[in-house]
Order: sequence, then C-alpha cells, then structure tokens
Amino acid sequence: MTKRSRLLRLVGCSLLMLATAGEAAEVQSQRPRSFADLFSSPEQTNRFLRGQTNGEWAAWIESRLVGSPYARALRFEEKLYRRGPTNVVPDLLLVGQNPPALLFWLGPDGLLAAQAYRAGKPFVYFPGKNQPRLLEAPQPMNTNSSYHAGDWNLNRCWFFGDVLVYDSSPYARPEYLVGLFQFDSVKEAISPNRICLELSDTNAYLVRAAQIADDRILHVGTHLLWENTGTEHSHYPDKVQGTWRRRQLRAFDLESGQLLSGSEIPLALLARHKDSVARAFGPLKFR
Repeated sequence: MTKRSRLLRLVGCSLLMLATAGEAAEVQSQRPRSFADLFSSPEQTNRFLRGQTNGEWAAWIESRLVGSPYARALRFEEKLYRRGPTNVVPDLLLVGQNPPALLFWLGPDGLLAAQAYRAGKPFVYFPGKNQPRLLEAPQPMNTNSSYHAGDWNLNRCWFFGDVLVYDSSPYARPEYLVGLFQFDSVKEAISPNRICLELSDTNAYLVRAAQIADDRILHVGTHLLWENTGTEHSHYPDKVQGTWRRRQLRAFDLESGQLLSGSEIPLALLARHKDSVARAFGPLKFR
C-alpha cells in the first residue's frame, strides 16, 4: 500500500466516524430523556379518558396535564362528565386536581357516586341534577383509634337498583365497614347510612380475611349477601382463627340485623333468588 493510499484511507475512516457520531447524536436527541418527555408535545397532552357505562348512561373523567411535564410529581386537571340518553352535550359535574385522583361509580338511571381518593367526603349526583349531595358518614360502635366521621372514604361501591353498597377501611388501620344507602331519585332522598358489618381488631390479617372477595356481592330483598376473602391465598393462614378464616357465603338480614354464615343461610332465601345468586357466586361450596 502506497503512502498516498494510506493517507486516503485514514481520511475516509475519520469522515465515516464523524458521520456515525453525528447520526448517533441525532438519534439520541430524539429519544425521550424521561417518561415526562412523552407528554412534551401538544398532540400528547390533549386528553386521557377513563369511563363507565350503565344502560343508556355514561360517565367519564377527562384528565389534562397541568404544569411542566418535567416536574418530579405530575399533576393533572380532572373533569367528571355524565351523559344521559337525552343529553346532546354531557353535563360537567366536577373539576378537580389529581392527585388525589377522582373515583366514581355509575349506577342505574344516572345515579353517580364519587369521591377524591382518600380525601374529601363522598357524595352522590341524582339523575338530571348537577349539584352533589353528601353521603352521611357511618357511626361505628368500636374503633381502634380516634374516629373522625369526616375522614371516612369509599373503597369500593356496587349499585343494586336504587341501593348503593360500599366497603370502607381507614388507611393503615385494621378496621373495616360494609354498609349501604338507598336512594329515591323522584324525591331526591337518601336513607340513613346502614352498617351491615363492622370489624375492628388489632389483627390486620383477620380484618383482611373478612373483606369482600373481588365483586362477589349481591343485594336481594332484605338481605345483603357476599363472599369473604378468607385465608385460602394468604401467606399466613395460621394468623386467622374463627369465623373469618374460611372463605364462604355470608348474609346480613337488614330487618333483624343478624349476620349468617354458610349453612346458617336459609335455603328458601337462596332458592327465591337462585338465578341472581348463581350469577354472583357460581356453585355454592357449602351446599
């Protein structure tokens, strides 16, 4: 190889290295520097939606990023909308900031319950009404710590016609409530908060075992039926003894205030509502 060819080869390699470095820099500049960069363009900051439907009604939350997408904690403006079968334009019910996130549950005929996650008080919107009505706080008989009625929250909700069933547990405290409200949309009336199950124990594993399993719950007539979580999938099953250790069907009689478990539940009750029971719980293990 001559001196001239060696010189040309060195120059060519240098130019190739410069071009490669330039392309790499260009590619690197196009990559998001962080997750927040994904929200840096107007096309990506328009809206984020999450919603529910019930019959001909729909409700949803529209979220929009507020402030810098490079902030350590991202904040969003959230708007809660509801639309009925006769609405051309949806009704704007609520505007809030996330965090805390807005939670909502859409019931039949446009009934809607909502609450900021572990913040503020739960409330309900009647069909065709844009003003919220506060839901009365429960009055438990026993708690492990000082109870403040204004601090109660809805963890989960289930609508059964005009009845709203909820469960509630204070953050990081072994206490648990299951209760319900009944609504009259014509009179815009709300029944007093009825507690169906109240647990307060120093054993957090016991309280967890008593909680409603997934969505295995049903309100029929004068009874509330549910299946508790039990200890079948617990890492520490021996820490729970007694009533709530086993996962099985429970029934609360709203008239007598009596709690029944498993084979204590009258067969006549289950027979009267066998289709609804089968859809909610499948084959019953104790029969």
